[in-house]
Amino acid sequence: MALFKSGDPIIDQYNNYSTEQLIQIVTDTNGSYLPGVVEAARSILLGRGYDYRTREQKAVQNTGPAASALPRVRPDQSIKTNLPPVSSAIKGWYWIYLVFVLVRMVACLIKHG
Repeated sequence: MALFKSGDPIIDQYNNYSTEQLIQIVTDTNGSYLPGVVEAARSILLGRGYDYRTREQKAVQNTGPAASALPRVRPDQSIKTNLPPVSSAIKGWYWIYLVFVLVRMVACLIKHG
């Protein structure tokens, strides 16, 4: 069962079908399914990561002006953020220096206090 409803009753009905059943609907050559059902199955498969669009739909997407304006980003690329380097943590000798300064301060307070 689908987690969210899309608002389209055909898509909501066929969203519960398995991927194999949807592929069978899209690749059916007998024409036993309504065109709305086939388009709904195509859009559900596209949402699941399977591209079963028609050649015309792919051609429209590839020749459209918006397709050339979009940057090409591979799925494994991520947006790099400015994170501090791993070595920026307080190192051991910083702790030693800090303890030394604190001991000196306490010694001065004891001596003059």
